[in-house]
Amino acid sequence: MSRLLRTRVALVAASVPLLVAPALLGLSPAAVAEDSSLPVQVRAVGGDTASVAVPVPAGITPTSVTAQVATEATGGVVTLLVGEREAAAVVPEPDLDVAVPVYASDVVDGVLTLGVRYTPEASTTGCPPLRPPTVGLQEVQLGYVGTEAPPTSPEEFWPRLSTRVDVLVPPSADDEVLRAGLTAITSLAGVYPAATDLVLGTPGVVLPRAGLGQRVLQLVPDEDAAEVSTEVITEFGLSRLVVTGPGSELVEAARELATPTTEVVRGSDSASAGVLAAARSAQAEVPLADLGLATTTLRGSGPATAELTVAQDLFGGPLQDLVLHLEGTHGLLDAGSRAQLNTYVNDELVDSTVLDEDPALEVDATVPGWRLRPVNRVRLTLAVLPVDGTCPDPASLAPLELTLDAEASTVTGTPGSAAGSGLAAFPQVLGGSVPVAVRKTGRQRVAVAAQGAALLAALQRAAGAPLEVSVVDPSELVSGLSAGLLVGANRNDAEALGAPLPLGPLRGLGLDRAAGDAATSSLAEAEAYATLEVAGAADRPVLVLGTWARRRADGTAPLTSTVVDRVGEQGWSALNGTVLLAAAEGESLTLDLAPSGPPPAPPEAAPAPAPPAPWWLLPGAVVLGLLVLAQVWWHLRTERRRAGDPLLG
Repeated sequence: MSRLLRTRVALVAASVPLLVAPALLGLSPAAVAEDSSLPVQVRAVGGDTASVAVPVPAGITPTSVTAQVATEATGGVVTLLVGEREAAAVVPEPDLDVAVPVYASDVVDGVLTLGVRYTPEASTTGCPPLRPPTVGLQEVQLGYVGTEAPPTSPEEFWPRLSTRVDVLVPPSADDEVLRAGLTAITSLAGVYPAATDLVLGTPGVVLPRAGLGQRVLQLVPDEDAAEVSTEVITEFGLSRLVVTGPGSELVEAARELATPTTEVVRGSDSASAGVLAAARSAQAEVPLADLGLATTTLRGSGPATAELTVAQDLFGGPLQDLVLHLEGTHGLLDAGSRAQLNTYVNDELVDSTVLDEDPALEVDATVPGWRLRPVNRVRLTLAVLPVDGTCPDPASLAPLELTLDAEASTVTGTPGSAAGSGLAAFPQVLGGSVPVAVRKTGRQRVAVAAQGAALLAALQRAAGAPLEVSVVDPSELVSGLSAGLLVGANRNDAEALGAPLPLGPLRGLGLDRAAGDAATSSLAEAEAYATLEVAGAADRPVLVLGTWARRRADGTAPLTSTVVDRVGEQGWSALNGTVLLAAAEGESLTLDLAPSGPPPAPPEAAPAPAPPAPWWLLPGAVVLGLLVLAQVWWHLRTERRRAGDPLLG
């Protein structure tokens, strides 16, 4: 059976319960089924089961779940779980879609639990893999009937799960109000996962409908107000929280969004997947419990895993190295077997410790700075191995247990120069503070600031603690007074900062050789492009988002959207190089170009040459000299004659 045919059969099978679901659930046959994307991802390693709790808003009844299976594993079986029920079992294939029905009994206390498990093929040797594959669910969609109940008060406004949040500021927002809007975006980015769209805009624009949990936050400046006031309004199917007050108070209100009153569903694709720290650590040593890892027991005769994420930004700056200190206890080994604990950072093995008869476990693994990313995924894998080269039936072995103490186990960062360069040096090189400059005025200012807001959201999701946003004049960043983000940059800005691409024609820049990619051969002929690049001094780098077009009529907004969307989709921690460039809508590439340096100072003007002397000047001087001598001689002769000189007789 072909893959397409299997997918169609699965979708048809899933649609049968949907046709009878209204009757089974006591719903009216007139109820219209809808679907909504879910900003969640599920990722399991090896034979472990991973799950995520999806809150079901009041007023709706789930009827189905569709998702895409993401894995590099071949063979074996991927099982999709709905609660405790095994809803589907499929053989993994690239971009495989799975659809399963959901029943009323699957929702427990307003929560639908989705899980995934991978069972590898039975090995002829009985030996489990030392590096187990991962499997996950992405692009999750929830089918449902009914209408989501709107919030009625500010306390219940923010949902546990949201598909989109729009932050609205006036078109004429000043620096303080614009700062409040940007702060709201970063605060929400520290709360909601990357799949939740966070958009800065202005009132009066028709907003798209994204799905469940969509919200609107409107910031209204009122300098005469004594304090901040809030109001919840639901109209046109959207719930809006209106916050009114002085600009400085709006900034504080936006900052408090980072600590919502309700627990939200965090993603596994950011530094805030576990716990977003209230502040960057004043100490270099951080317990694993503070990173969201509870005291964990690894159990089994095959590989068992535990994962956590570590952001460089949590330590207040770039790191020279990272030291993982693990403490725990393990059980006794069966005769004829041995066990080891492998530590992976960003899927690279950094330590392997063989367990001995001593039940106490203590491991120190050092990760050099050049291996670190802005967000580092740490995976601990326990594997039981044979001594004589044969792998017995796992069922014949007593499962080994290893308990990691999350309070005694720590991660220590050694501050140092930025091991990563270019885009990978952010956000840690900012030290928790992001000055933002917008090179536009008037009504275009908020639209351009919205591009910066999307980049701030990506930076926050790669940070370990809330970022402090400020709005500054572009001249402050161009003069090199601080690191930061400059959006809407022009050619003068790029040249003053020594940007790798000075926002001019690409011809003659040697991009083919720099990128080593045939795709860059046509860049020299590009009529327009947009870039996100790193410029400025090494200790005060500036992220520069700008565009260039050969003709003013050439629209660059779609190219800027391509660059910004690429950052959001890929995640900041996955960026490389110094330049992210888009010369065609929907297509972008990363370049690793050295900064061009500041423009050379104009050479000092050489003194102007003296004008040539007229041709008659020298003969005239001779004649004049002879005339003077003749006059002197005549004068002396006259005086002697008056004195009666006999020689003049």
